[in-house]
Amino acid sequence: MRNISDFFVVDLPVRNGEGKFYAKADILATLQENHLVAARYADAAGAVAGGKFPRRIIE
Repeated sequence: MRNISDFFVVDLPVRNGEGKFYAKADILATLQENHLVAARYADAAGAVAGGKFPRRIIE
């Protein structure tokens, strides 16, 4: 995914706990540092959810 120059929003409705990923902070940091995060939850404008209601996903 490092070669993707243009990022885009894909509308994928997720509810009832589907799509959740849990990991300790050090594991999440390792994933991000090694560019292993292929997708993130975001709003329609592309802003990463960041754990805020109703966008509850935490990076």
